[in-house]
Amino acid sequence: MYQIVIADDETSIRNGIACLIDWKALDCEIAGSCSNGAQVLELVKNQDIQIVVSDIRMPVMDGLRLAEILHRDYPDVVVLILTAYSDFNYARQALKCGVSDYIIKNDFMSELPAAIEKTKEKLKAREKRREEEKRNEKNRKTYVLEALVFDRILPVENGIEVFGLDQKQYCVCLCEFSYEEGEKTRPNMLKAMENFLGMASHSFEHYLMNTSIDNMTILFCRDQQEKLEIKDIFILFSEILHIAEEFLRISIKVGISRIFGVNQLHQGYEQAKNALFHSTESGNEILFFNEQETVDGWDVSVGKRKQEAVKLLFEKKYAEAEQKLEDWKRQLRRAGLPLETIQANVVNLCSAVFRALDEQFEVEDIQRMEVELYNRIYNGQTLYQLLKICDESFRAARKVLETNSVDKHYLVNAIDAYIRENYCSNNLTLQQISEAVHASTSYISRLYKKKTGRTLTSEINRLRMQKAKELLSGTTCKIYEIAEMVGIEDAGYFTSLFIKYEGCSPSEYRGMPGDGQEL
Repeated sequence: MYQIVIADDETSIRNGIACLIDWKALDCEIAGSCSNGAQVLELVKNQDIQIVVSDIRMPVMDGLRLAEILHRDYPDVVVLILTAYSDFNYARQALKCGVSDYIIKNDFMSELPAAIEKTKEKLKAREKRREEEKRNEKNRKTYVLEALVFDRILPVENGIEVFGLDQKQYCVCLCEFSYEEGEKTRPNMLKAMENFLGMASHSFEHYLMNTSIDNMTILFCRDQQEKLEIKDIFILFSEILHIAEEFLRISIKVGISRIFGVNQLHQGYEQAKNALFHSTESGNEILFFNEQETVDGWDVSVGKRKQEAVKLLFEKKYAEAEQKLEDWKRQLRRAGLPLETIQANVVNLCSAVFRALDEQFEVEDIQRMEVELYNRIYNGQTLYQLLKICDESFRAARKVLETNSVDKHYLVNAIDAYIRENYCSNNLTLQQISEAVHASTSYISRLYKKKTGRTLTSEINRLRMQKAKELLSGTTCKIYEIAEMVGIEDAGYFTSLFIKYEGCSPSEYRGMPGDGQEL
C-alpha cells in the first residue's frame, strides 16, 4: 500500500480527509496526520512515505517551504497541495517548488482521489523506468566484467572507472549441471539460478555469465569496505544446493576461486576451472581452489587419500576411513602449507562429507551444522584447530550412519510400503504420501525417481493394473466395479490406462484363454 501523510492546521479538515475518502480502495494507507510542515519532515525522515497531501498556509512551516525541502532532500516523495479558491495563484507558484498537483479544498472528495490515482500512475511509471535503468546498467556492467573474466580484448578501462568496478572485491564461481538420465525436460538454468539466488539469503551483487544448459559462470562482488569472504560464498552455495535439491532434478558442482580485485578476474576464472576439474564424485559438490594441487610434483595420491577416506566412511569401514584420514592429515602437517591453503583442503573435505550426508540421509539441521563448521574453519588460526575440525566432521557423519536417522533408501522403502497399502484408495494423493513419510512432495518425487527409475504415479498405476488383472481373472465383477476396487472412479479412464499398461482392454484381457471367465 502507498503510505500517505496529511498536513493541515485545521483538525476538522485532516479528519475529514482521513475519514471521508476510501483510502483502502485507492490502495493507500494514512501513515500520519500533521498540523505543520515540520511534523511532516519528521515523519518522512523515519518512515517510507510516498505521498504528502498538504495545505499551503500552516504555522511553523508552510506547505511551500515543505515542498521545497522535500523536493531537494526527498525527491521520491510526491507532494499534493490543498488550496482554497483565494489561494489559486499561490498554488500555481507551488508547482514551481516541485509540487505534483493541487486540489481545491471544497472539491477534495472528488478531486483528491483522482489526483491520487494520477500520482500512483506516475510512481509506477517512475519505478518501471528505474528498474529498466538498473537492468541496462547491470547489462553494461556484465559486458565489461565478462571481458575481464574471459580475457577478451575489449576497450573496458573506462567502464571499470565509470561503474566503480575497481572499488569492489570479486569471487568467480563456475557451476556444472548434470541431469537425471532420461530426463526429457530441462530447466532454464539462467532463470533457475536467478530464482535460487533470490531465495537464498545473501548480500552480494551477482552477475551470471556464459550460461549454457551444462554450465554457468557466476561472479559475486561486494564493496571493499564490506569485505567479501570465501566462507560466505560457501555458505551461500550450500543453501543453493539445498534449494536446488528441493525443486529440480539436477546435480550441481561448483568450483570457487579466491578473492580478487577487478584486474585479476581472469585469474579467478582459471582458479574456479581448476577447482571444478578436481571433482571426482557424482552428485552435488562444492570445491574451493587449492593451490597445492597446481604445484608441479605435488603428490596427487594425497588428494586421493582424502576422497578414499570419505568413501570408506560412508561404506561404514570406519577403521580404514580413520587411517586414510590420518595419512592425509600427516601429509598436510609435513607440507608446510600456508593457512589459506590448509583451510581450502579442510573445506573441501568437509564439503564432501556434508554432500554425501545430504545425498543419502535426511538429517535435521544439516544446513545449520554445515554453516557452523565453515565459520569455524575460516576462524581457525592453527593447524591443530583445522585438523581437529576434520575429525569432528567424520565423527558427526559416523554418528548419523550409526543411529536411526532416516536413510534415503529407507525412505524409498517407506514410500513403497505406504503405496502398497493404499493404492486401491480412490483419494490417494502425493500430499498424503509425503505426510506419511514426513518429507516434501517435491523431494519424495525426485528421490523415488532417482532410486527406482519410476515415477510415483507410474508405480501406483502399475500396482493398480496388477490388481485389476487379478480381479479380471478371478472374479465376475463388472469392469466399472473393478475400476472402483483399484481406486479409479472413472471406468473410461481405467480402460485407457489398462490398455496403456497391458496392451489390450480389460474385456479383451478377461476373454483371453486361461485368464479368467468370459464377460
